[in-house]
Amino acid sequence: MACGSKSGKSEISEGGANDSVAVGDVIFVKLRGSSWWPVQVVDENSVNKSVKPSKRTKRLPGDILVRHYGSYTYSYADPIKCRDEFKRILERNDGSLKKVLLQTLEQDLPSTKSRRSKGSSSKPKGTSSKDAAGKRKSNWEDKEQNKNKQKETLNVDDPACQSWETSSLGKSPELSSRRIRVMENLGLVAPAGSPFEKKDAHKYKKAS
Repeated sequence: MACGSKSGKSEISEGGANDSVAVGDVIFVKLRGSSWWPVQVVDENSVNKSVKPSKRTKRLPGDILVRHYGSYTYSYADPIKCRDEFKRILERNDGSLKKVLLQTLEQDLPSTKSRRSKGSSSKPKGTSSKDAAGKRKSNWEDKEQNKNKQKETLNVDDPACQSWETSSLGKSPELSSRRIRVMENLGLVAPAGSPFEKKDAHKYKKAS
């Protein structure tokens, strides 16, 4: 991995005093293509093995451990090669470090957006299927409710049902005798033993 140095203290020496870097120094590494990003030189002995690059990662002589800014990603870089290559990159961009970083961000943003769009496009599918299932359930419930309402309406309007209720009330001996007693007390029906009893009772039953 190529990189570029920003400062040169003499703690980690690679070749000579002018090529030395210290723990905590900021250097620039080449990520992919023409993308460059700042990293910090770290003490390899103070970093947990679980976050270090895997053993399968090829480490060349002179490589040091660095941590990428804005993350906890670690990688190996050669501080000597990085400085020479990054110097040429700065010259191509009129010595503007800001310009180099903006180019890196512009190259990285499209891939980030595409990953997000793929993730968001998959969500509506699941949501739409849930909505469809909910609509089907709602339609089924509405149909069942309509059926029940129709049955209730038919039962209420059914003449057979009404006649049954009327006849059942009329045939209730307890209800009939109670009504007759009340009407006898009010003088609306002939008392028991009267020759008009049967005629009045017949009229009452007809009226009821």
